[in-house]
Amino acid sequence: MACNERERLDGDKEWLRHNVIREMIELSNRLRNAESVKSHFLSNVRNEIYNPLTAIMGLSVNIRDTNNTDLKTLRQWADIIHNEAFNLNFLLTNIFIAADIEAGEAIPQLSSINIDELIRNLIEPLKRKADEHNVEIEYTSKNTADFISDRHMLQRIVMNLLHDTLERCPAGKKVMITTNMINKEFVFTVEYDAPVVNDTSISPVYDRLRHFNPALENRERNYGLSLSVVKELIDRLGGSIEVESVINLSRVKVQIPELGSAPSFGSDIFFGDEEIL
Repeated sequence: MACNERERLDGDKEWLRHNVIREMIELSNRLRNAESVKSHFLSNVRNEIYNPLTAIMGLSVNIRDTNNTDLKTLRQWADIIHNEAFNLNFLLTNIFIAADIEAGEAIPQLSSINIDELIRNLIEPLKRKADEHNVEIEYTSKNTADFISDRHMLQRIVMNLLHDTLERCPAGKKVMITTNMINKEFVFTVEYDAPVVNDTSISPVYDRLRHFNPALENRERNYGLSLSVVKELIDRLGGSIEVESVINLSRVKVQIPELGSAPSFGSDIFFGDEEIL
């Protein structure tokens, strides 16, 4: 009996040893992969911060020191400065939000939100990007009722999805945006005509630092951070997201339930409708 017990204990120890070694190897591989992704991400982000700053400072000096530049050229320079500042602003805001999420400080602050107004205000600054990609934006609101949630989280979710969609939508196509309110649930849908994406590309879409389409991972301003932020914020608002890709159609559908009731003073008393995009 003692012999059997000893054999059983020896067997348990051997099983435990093998499993501990296997888990340590898996953890080591994950850490190496995480460090590699982090290094690649930081390298790209560093360049993406330095490049627009250099352009902004250079053009600002030109405008300051010029004496004979015509108005048309000045407007072109101002347009470039605005575009570079917008892209830098977009990237930094995602980085700050990602840091808040990592620190556990991304907590919903409730207020009453006019969804139709919110979406229109977010589409407006993206029109230039749509023009650059030769993409048309079509927006339809099926319900204009107010909605109680975190305004800034909703803005970030919608802005990131639209920004990413404009990057992926083929030139000459149309991005169709639809919003609705069903049983106190905000439903946001983005559709566009695109080649089918296989399931293996869809499944890791919201993994940290991964991009929807691996072929675009090295494209300018596509690091996967925006989609990771989208997923994290949707989770914090108790919502869900579905990605569908069929022949000639890609669709992203977000559903977010209303959260309780807003404070009487609202969360926008100091900042109004303006925010860093």
